[in-house]
Amino acid sequence: MIHHAIVGCGRVAENHADAFSLLHDVQIKYAVDIIGQKAQALAEKFGISLSATSLERILDDPELDTVSLAVPHYLHGPMAIQAAQAGKHVLIEKPLVTSLADGKKLMEMAAHSDLVISPVAQHRFDRIVCEIKALMDSGEMGNIRLARGHLECYRPPGYYSDSDWRGLWEKEGGSVLINQAYHIVDLLLHVGGPVSEVSATMNTFQKDIMETEDTLCAWLRFRNQAVGSISICGSGGSSWSSYIEFICEKGLVAFDINFPNQLHRFEVASKKGMKYWRDRLRGALPDPGTLSPGIGYYGISHRDQAADFIAAVKKEKPTSGASLEQALDVVEVINNLYDSAKRQQK
Repeated sequence: MIHHAIVGCGRVAENHADAFSLLHDVQIKYAVDIIGQKAQALAEKFGISLSATSLERILDDPELDTVSLAVPHYLHGPMAIQAAQAGKHVLIEKPLVTSLADGKKLMEMAAHSDLVISPVAQHRFDRIVCEIKALMDSGEMGNIRLARGHLECYRPPGYYSDSDWRGLWEKEGGSVLINQAYHIVDLLLHVGGPVSEVSATMNTFQKDIMETEDTLCAWLRFRNQAVGSISICGSGGSSWSSYIEFICEKGLVAFDINFPNQLHRFEVASKKGMKYWRDRLRGALPDPGTLSPGIGYYGISHRDQAADFIAAVKKEKPTSGASLEQALDVVEVINNLYDSAKRQQK
């Protein structure tokens, strides 16, 4: 039996609790949060044995094998390093780190130990995303010419004003880009490949409640010479509406990471390829009646992410989600976008 702890009992913790509770060879032993009532509430809801208020308290437990980190962004790197130094396997919510140095340290630790240190990128496990990745890798669409990612993610003022870390450069590391649109960037790189050049502009319309950005637009050039754009708005629009599109030399595909996912557009020049891939893509769409265990648009793919993580811990297979290097690449692209946008503001 693998004994697991969920550290941080905020918005995404229920997705981790749901995912690990469905694995027959895992017992969630601890719910941990500096606010004891939050840890107790999660423990009671999911039948978790114990609650605690500090990471240090649980790392001394020799029975503990694995840890989910769902804490504020600035704690991801330090806590992951601390857990790994204690010999625990670690699953880290996005973004992997806010400090590239912490990310490189985690890569070194993983390379020189038997520990599984894995970033959360649950949308890579969405069935529609898996099929679109397979489609693009098949060569059926030809080379990508244009990639687009859009997200509306309106957050009411209290989301920032009631938090001691959101909306602060030092603690959140940014806002709508590194937090809400992280998965947009991740999937653009996952499907489109590495990025060689970026440019961005951003604004903060809610300066009274936050110092980070609530709106951003960006331009990307991929190493394969495709160009791309990102647009994000957290100061207006829908509370969650996403759209990702790849226009290629022999077709196009557009989808979202809402929940349940939708396929918005799909064309392939080959009639045979069109029928084959249309059927595969439609078959990958989730049942519209499926319910997310936590916040709706987080979806259910934390279940596959958790199963993949535990399989790697048990040495059944390597992780098939994002690698540490890929997660660090996403952080680096995001940091470069922020650097570009900050230069524009001077």
